[in-house]
Amino acid sequence: MSIEKKAMQRIEKEFKDMTSKDSLYSIGYTYSVINMSSIYYEPQ
Repeated sequence: MSIEKKAMQRIEKEFKDMTSKDSLYSIGYTYSVINMSSIYYEPQ
């Protein structure tokens, strides 16, 4: 599975879990995943 696919699945899960008590940590982690995946994925 590609890095982009993993990141998107993680993001979707985090948004679904946003109401959890760890939501702020989860959102921060998700954004770090986005930033890391953007290194490998360059839009056209």
